[in-house]
Amino acid sequence: SIMKDSDLIEGALLGHYYLKSLSKQARAEIIQQMSQYTIKENNNIFEQGDYPTYFYILKDGNCDIYINGEKKKTLGRGACLGDVSMLYDCNRECTVKTVNECNFWTLERKNFVKIMEHILNITFEENKRSLECIPLFSALDIDTKNKLITNIYKEAYTNSKTIFSKGEIAHSIYFIKEGRIDLKLDGKIIHTLTEGDYFGEFSILCKTNRLYDAVSKSN
Repeated sequence: SIMKDSDLIEGALLGHYYLKSLSKQARAEIIQQMSQYTIKENNNIFEQGDYPTYFYILKDGNCDIYINGEKKKTLGRGACLGDVSMLYDCNRECTVKTVNECNFWTLERKNFVKIMEHILNITFEENKRSLECIPLFSALDIDTKNKLITNIYKEAYTNSKTIFSKGEIAHSIYFIKEGRIDLKLDGKIIHTLTEGDYFGEFSILCKTNRLYDAVSKSN
């Protein structure tokens, strides 16, 4: 039943690089809208070049991934399938074939797209609020701010994880949504940042390499 497999589905969503940003309520809505589907062994779930119609989470069994006829990898329980074509509105980039009989939880394209729009709206508003609190960007016009907002993406770091190191080429400015960050120089903490703070902007604005290490102090 759907309730019996809710932990499996939720775990797959939380492990997905994009879908993990869904709220708990949104994940619950996805679970309620999914239906179960069985495909016999040695059958294609979809083929490279197909128009995407479903998003899949593998309940049990194994699937092989082929690109241009060449086997790339085998997926097992909890794997997400068909998400890339849905996210980027393009035809399937690979062929997925069952190794043995497989059971899936599936979500129709129309429901998947609706959920993606929901995520984008939530993300845009969250990023907008964050940007408005940063004096660095206060003088920017609305169009420029909106362009920045659409280019903000979420990253998560575990405790003691290095975000960047001194001397590295700078590519991003970081805004702390939650948690704490230590800025270190020669192994010594020079500053600790928390929710609402930002860092890494100096190297971007001055076009220099990183001047210190940034290390997460919490998850």
